[in-house]
Amino acid sequence: MFLTPLGLPTLSEDQVTSLDQPITVKEIAEAIQNLPSGKAPGPDGFTTEFYKTYVEELSPLLLDMYHEAMNRGSLPPSLSCHLFNTEKRQRPP
Repeated sequence: MFLTPLGLPTLSEDQVTSLDQPITVKEIAEAIQNLPSGKAPGPDGFTTEFYKTYVEELSPLLLDMYHEAMNRGSLPPSLSCHLFNTEKRQRPP
């Protein structure tokens, strides 16, 4: 393997097994609670404060969305990000 000479750390069998477990509602709720406050809304338009306020209601819904995305191989269209080119054009002299 070409990365072997780099001496990168590897996962133990227990770590691999743990990572292969399905995501739980509890893990989603913990992830929400650990989000930094005061940040700009994400692509869905909701702030972290919204997610933290409604964590109990949202966590099961987010888990369902995650499972659907994994089965489909993509996120729902409502969460698609659009990138815009905001390059400043040069004005003629």
